[in-house]
Amino acid sequence: EVLLRNLSVQAESPFGAGAVTHLLLSGSRSDRERCGIALPLLCRNETLRRKLLLDHGGLHLLLETLLGSEDPVTTFGAADGLAWILGSGSPDAEPPPLPSPRAAPCCPYGELSASATDLRLLLDGGERLAARRSALCRGSEVFAAMLGEGGPPRYLEWSQREVKIQGLAQDVGEVLVHHLHGCQAEGGCPVLAPLLPLLLPPEGDGPELETSLLGRSLAASAQFLLSDLRCHLQELAARSLRALLAHQLPAACLFAERHSLPGLQSACLRQLLLRQPPLSPPASALHWRHLAEQTADLPALLSALRALVSQHV
Repeated sequence: EVLLRNLSVQAESPFGAGAVTHLLLSGSRSDRERCGIALPLLCRNETLRRKLLLDHGGLHLLLETLLGSEDPVTTFGAADGLAWILGSGSPDAEPPPLPSPRAAPCCPYGELSASATDLRLLLDGGERLAARRSALCRGSEVFAAMLGEGGPPRYLEWSQREVKIQGLAQDVGEVLVHHLHGCQAEGGCPVLAPLLPLLLPPEGDGPELETSLLGRSLAASAQFLLSDLRCHLQELAARSLRALLAHQLPAACLFAERHSLPGLQSACLRQLLLRQPPLSPPASALHWRHLAEQTADLPALLSALRALVSQHV
């Protein structure tokens, strides 16, 4: 700690700041990488650190090193530097705890009588879900276009009382139908309440986010343009990330990328950087390498990381 403090004083002197700036801008690739990794620890002065990271490319260098280095130790150093920035900046407000369902369950969909429904959704497995056409159209642009509510008929489904829905499992279909008829997870609806925590077994790998009911419902909410449900489930998924094991976080991040869920992607990246207990250098490098290789849009991933870290510089 004494050595680090002495080095920090030297780096923050006019001569030291000039030398660091010159190294960042004109040094060899390896020297610039090492300089970028050391910046968060050496520059305790917030103004100087911000200038070096944002104005002189230190942050960009850190992010490129994180996702592009083939040396596990170097990748770990970049991840550690970014984690230090996140941990030393303005702390994020603690997310509120996951709400508990009401003691007395409230399920508007379950209280519907058969005569109150005028439509059946036929799923791939042959299951049929009763629904009110007006409720589906009111809550989903996709259903509104398909079923022709409030406009001239454009599709065959407009006149059908039984509509086939492809690619929707029964449990996910029930989530969508209950939501569209006014049910809420916090209200104790027996179908939506299981979404509140992403429950994983205490031991073993457990399911990935993508294959869980929460993840599959989130994907379906994006498919059917259910904006309210999508926002709500994205928030629940972000709050449930601590239940995932470290090696499952890259897959969760890629899932968020595929379904255009920036809030969930940012939460995944933050969890991966600040994972407790800290990951070993080989494990950290493996996760970031997997993420860099599997992403469909590396520049967008770099931008997401930059937006996350820049708030704390």
